[in-house]
Amino acid sequence: MLRTTHCLAVIASGLAACTASPNTEVPVQTPSVAASNLAVAQGAWVGTLTYLDFTSNEEVALPLELDVQLEDRCLALSFTYPNEPQANSTGTRCLSNDGRTFDDKPVIASTALAGTTSFTLEYEGQDNGMPATKVETYRLSADALSFETAFAREGEADLTVRNTVNVTPAP
Repeated sequence: MLRTTHCLAVIASGLAACTASPNTEVPVQTPSVAASNLAVAQGAWVGTLTYLDFTSNEEVALPLELDVQLEDRCLALSFTYPNEPQANSTGTRCLSNDGRTFDDKPVIASTALAGTTSFTLEYEGQDNGMPATKVETYRLSADALSFETAFAREGEADLTVRNTVNVTPAP
């Protein structure tokens, strides 16, 4: 349990001032994703995968066809790269029953507004064989899907985007 915090948010500047009431406790609100919000991702999509190449440190963009099937609380993903068929892959990413983890990684932020669901995961992992904090951001709507993976290696404060999938509904 945390103490109640009263905040005055200054929207225009993005600043917030807060004061705590020491005698009032409220439950911790953990971000979560509703399983129903995944349904919008189902279907055929086209777009690009843009990634930061490990060797050259240059951005590379590949045409992408993505097929997404919703299976209970899971997204079954089929990635097809017309120009790089050896890179084609499939995978499944599942939402936990309580919506607090996706692909077994904790949801640290989540919003669902005006038909768009966005959620962010953060966890410790590796990037190019080196320990790193990884951040994945998912944006799902009927008009577009976006999946982004970023990382910060030990001792680095800023995130570097490793890859981004941007797709729209297939014609």
